[in-house]
Amino acid sequence: MTSLEQQGELQKTAAGHLFGALKGRDWKRAKLFFSQVGGSSHMWAEATDRGGNTFYFSYPRPLSQTLRDLKAAMSDPDKGAWLSATLELGSDGRFAFAYNWDRRVYWNDELDDPLQPPVGKPDPDDASYVEEFQRYPRSAAYLPEWVPGPPAPDHDQDRLDAIMATPAPLPADLEPLAGQSGWDDLFAGTEEEFGRRLATEPYRSMLDEVSRRDGDRVADGLLQDVTADVMATYVDPRPAADALRLWQELAAVRSLDEPPALDQLDLSAPLDGTEASVRIRADILAVLDDVVDAKIAARFP
Repeated sequence: MTSLEQQGELQKTAAGHLFGALKGRDWKRAKLFFSQVGGSSHMWAEATDRGGNTFYFSYPRPLSQTLRDLKAAMSDPDKGAWLSATLELGSDGRFAFAYNWDRRVYWNDELDDPLQPPVGKPDPDDASYVEEFQRYPRSAAYLPEWVPGPPAPDHDQDRLDAIMATPAPLPADLEPLAGQSGWDDLFAGTEEEFGRRLATEPYRSMLDEVSRRDGDRVADGLLQDVTADVMATYVDPRPAADALRLWQELAAVRSLDEPPALDQLDLSAPLDGTEASVRIRADILAVLDDVVDAKIAARFP
């Protein structure tokens, strides 16, 4: 089958799907709009009855894939691929396709015309069109002027990767806890949360040696946010029995005194406001503070 024959078969298949979706309805003409940009697509259809009234209807799932296949089949090494297609179909079975290769398409719900720019943020966005023209490249002669360029390199991400690759050993007195299953989870979670928080503002400013200002205050905020998130994820929702197990392993390496009223601790419920709970939580939090302090000292000397 030649390329043109394949296109013709796919066009007939798409028209057949649309025709079948209207079976049993009173209709005269139908119109379908389809657009694929990057990996996402958008489609709508409407029909008019013999009295000239417009109505909307559901279309079968295979129709979208057929149109995606049609776009790929019609793509060209120089011209790339079309950005949207319109299918018009009559109740007599006659149909016609029209293709838009060069005008930017917008899927914003408030627009009556998909070729009309919206007032706010466009959908698809620039990143989607960058992906589109990477997927279906065009020669310069066929590249519209409005096509966005590729995103600038994320140098902050490069710095973040370098900082996170810097070793940050545990404080010496906590090294015996490495390898203990519960503490290993906390240490891994602390490292993950450290990297996640460092990629957000205001902590992202710490990536730049030149613009890092008021460093102690920002670092203190980073420590507090990281430890609070780790506690909220790994300690606070868990039964007190799990927290007590962590504390007992910690007590063995830091020679901690037993919390008061330990016999009143409800081991099946999370830590609460009792004396024992407050003490256990404070001792675990102090460890996380020390761990994050060590990370900041190692990575931002």
